[in-house]
Amino acid sequence: RKDAENVSFEMPTSEKTKLNSQALNISYETEKVKFDSTTTHKKVKVDGDYDVDNMSGNSFDGLRQWNVTDFETTTQEFKLSSKNQDIKWVTGLYLDKEDREQGPYGYESDYYGSVYQANYKSSATSKTQAVFGQVIIPIIEKVDLTLGGRYQRIKKEVDADVKRIWGGNPIGEFSYKDEKTWNSFLPKAALTYKINDNLTTYVSISKGYLPGGLNYTPSNATTNLSKENTFEPQKSINYEIGAKYIGDSFALNTAIFRMDIKDVHAYYVDNIGNFFVDNAKEGHSQGIEVDGTYFLTDNWSIFGSLGLIQAKYDDFDNGKRKFNGERIQETPNYTANLGVSYLADSGIYGRVDLYAQGSNNFFNSSYNSGEGKIIKTDGGITANAKIGYKFKDWDIYGYIKNITNEDYVTSFMERDGNAWIGFNEPRKFGIGAIYKF
Repeated sequence: RKDAENVSFEMPTSEKTKLNSQALNISYETEKVKFDSTTTHKKVKVDGDYDVDNMSGNSFDGLRQWNVTDFETTTQEFKLSSKNQDIKWVTGLYLDKEDREQGPYGYESDYYGSVYQANYKSSATSKTQAVFGQVIIPIIEKVDLTLGGRYQRIKKEVDADVKRIWGGNPIGEFSYKDEKTWNSFLPKAALTYKINDNLTTYVSISKGYLPGGLNYTPSNATTNLSKENTFEPQKSINYEIGAKYIGDSFALNTAIFRMDIKDVHAYYVDNIGNFFVDNAKEGHSQGIEVDGTYFLTDNWSIFGSLGLIQAKYDDFDNGKRKFNGERIQETPNYTANLGVSYLADSGIYGRVDLYAQGSNNFFNSSYNSGEGKIIKTDGGITANAKIGYKFKDWDIYGYIKNITNEDYVTSFMERDGNAWIGFNEPRKFGIGAIYKF
């Protein structure tokens, strides 16, 4: 990040984001049942204009990138749950819809001495309908059985126009219109054993799911546009065994997990700037998680967590080379935090914490047209602090995040030999106030 603090580019660069969101929650309770309704609505507008290579004094001078994108998302959840019953249950209905309008969206580039321009304009819609339920049944003394499931239907549509110009002449213009629907059932089962009033153990198995989709910046490298620009849902079978302890002076949670994954999502940018999602056939993730809190006094506590993870591709061939045994992209090998907090009876409070993240992996553009190189980046440690005062309906506070201004990479993409690197948030401090009514 320090190397990029002073850059020279000749094209004005700006990005403006407007966000408008609302949420409404309605609850109604009887002696045995509780009803909840949660509605959300969000509109986001992005308008950006950028220097194409973030440099100057070369053949890319005067060339731009641009992005105009509008999102509108509405969600609705109805939930019915039990109260004061031996058998605990919850059931409900979930709906969402997202409309996405993108364009103009594209860039210019110097290609063999002439200007190459690509522009994408697309309209996309995503709709989800789901029903869900879960029940916790006491089967014998100290042992509970949890059974749950979610059945969902996801439909996605896209209508995109692609225009490419080289040296003032149109090349490779095409349109892409497609729709896909995925139906899935996601079951869950767990057994819980309460050893005593403080210690509970459990074992669970469930099915995980990340939706598939359609690429907004389509490619026409083959004649089968639908297959080329569709990525399938990522599915997993998740196993977990763990324990939870709640004592007078401390609480501790531990878990060991394993995920067997099919159609792992892989994200990359190709050499001409298209953003793509692909599927690796198989992968796995496994690790250990520990978190806990120790109460030193009524006012002071220490808290922390540690997660160790091994995530690798088991079967992944992009047609250029195999990635079998490589770490799954954007999965740090560990995360950890440690902190101390203070809450006085008078309302004064404060906390200081450390956050650590291990090394990470990212694809570069040669994924699609070379040896398939993976970039490894180092992790980092950041520190944060907050102090405040609560009284009546007010909360007044001051904070500082990333005290030492530590940096580590959170995103990476490369095109035409140029790399765009995203970092964690730099040092930031401020004051704030919250009023509740």
